[in-house]
Amino acid sequence: MSLKRSHIILLIIIAVGFLLRFYRLGSESIWVDEAISIGLARQSPLVIIFERGLDVHPPLYFLLLHYWMAIFGDGVFALRFMSLIFGVLSVLYIYKLTKKLFDENIANVSALLLSLSVYHIYYSQEVRMYTLVTLLAILSMYYYAKLERRASIRSKAEYLITTFLLMMTHYSGFLILITQTIRVLSPIGRKRKDCLGRRQWLLLQGILFLMLMPWLVFVLSNNAKLRAGNILSSTAGITWISVISAFLEYSGSPWIFFIFIGLIAGLFINRKKDAVVPGKSLRLIVQWLLIPSVVILVFYSLAKRPFLSKYMVVSSIPFFMLVAAAMERLKRINLKRSLLALYLALSLISLASFYARVNKLPWDQVAKFVAYNYREGDVVIFNDEYYRDDIFKYYCEKDILSRYLPMDTGKYYKKLDPETADLLFPYVDDKRRAWIILAHVLDEDLLLKDIFAESHSFLYHNIFTSYSFVTNRINNYLEVFLIEKR
Repeated sequence: MSLKRSHIILLIIIAVGFLLRFYRLGSESIWVDEAISIGLARQSPLVIIFERGLDVHPPLYFLLLHYWMAIFGDGVFALRFMSLIFGVLSVLYIYKLTKKLFDENIANVSALLLSLSVYHIYYSQEVRMYTLVTLLAILSMYYYAKLERRASIRSKAEYLITTFLLMMTHYSGFLILITQTIRVLSPIGRKRKDCLGRRQWLLLQGILFLMLMPWLVFVLSNNAKLRAGNILSSTAGITWISVISAFLEYSGSPWIFFIFIGLIAGLFINRKKDAVVPGKSLRLIVQWLLIPSVVILVFYSLAKRPFLSKYMVVSSIPFFMLVAAAMERLKRINLKRSLLALYLALSLISLASFYARVNKLPWDQVAKFVAYNYREGDVVIFNDEYYRDDIFKYYCEKDILSRYLPMDTGKYYKKLDPETADLLFPYVDDKRRAWIILAHVLDEDLLLKDIFAESHSFLYHNIFTSYSFVTNRINNYLEVFLIEKR
């Protein structure tokens, strides 16, 4: 393959990835996590650092968003564009990493898989840190791979900087660090001529620890949740099914997932030494895939915390690389082309479905509708302060009287219960008209109609929905009422 042709192929893959992430970038409303990111980024850098020391996410992404917002404004399109940039750069650097470990053909397929991934496209269109986490995880592993080949001062500096930035973006970066450390310290596959020795590695980790120590001390001394052990308070759990389901989400559809699993299985059946998929590089990718999965499984089983696939998004990269290596190792050209064509067809179906449905609740529509129909003396009641302060006020500049219920609904769907419904009555008793906005909570049993049947008329009622970008099923609700005293 000539240099010119290889560049053209890579540019086409990157251009496709950019266009898929650019399309409808600002068309959907922000949701609660995005609104929290925006609200935090509006604070001063010192406030951001202090606030992150009291929470579960490090400050780097929010600091970058702060300065990005100062330059490009706080519009949805502008804010999401930063995530898009990180997503497109991830396509470039998965190519570079895969080329270093395997060859150019496998690198092109890896970049294509990431470019067309509905999962990564979704997070490239969200004001959150997950595309930056992905990019930095790839860079950390890329410079780690350079260290294995030549442990120069420059390679060590590059590795330390990218890994430090990864840790300061999301604590899932420790999954990468654990994988690398186990690989270096394990005797499996090691040779005396390896450039990266254990002593060098431990020295590097000591330097990295010193770089991280000020932040870790600050977090552990100020984060009450961590100090009190409240992180172990949930009753939710995780199983291997949860981990496997995460890889199904990374694939984009069940059919693509089954193709990927079949290809990976074939890679290890009757495995022989070959130049296409060298054993040392393959072991690194397998370790990168399996070790974070096991660590996540153990941690969330002990902590009993709710698990989401984005918490181990760093494992989606070796998953794609393994699939690409397995596809390249197929000896029959016609079979290889047929599988690639089938993958492209299934990806187009998944992408068409993704762009056709509503993936985020339409808070922009609701806020504009309420603001337009709001009358002096009305009250707007929310089931959580986050929805009022972080999302609704982002879209509604009108000065309105609002209150929120003292209930913790979280971000996930719950059914409205009688006790919560009863809390509403004192909030509306002294008002002529009241708006009731329930996010991620649905009044399935029509409790509000029973409670206000005699005292109020229902002037408006609507239920808005959003769909999971993986299952194509409704996963969230936004229910809006307008009632008036008889």
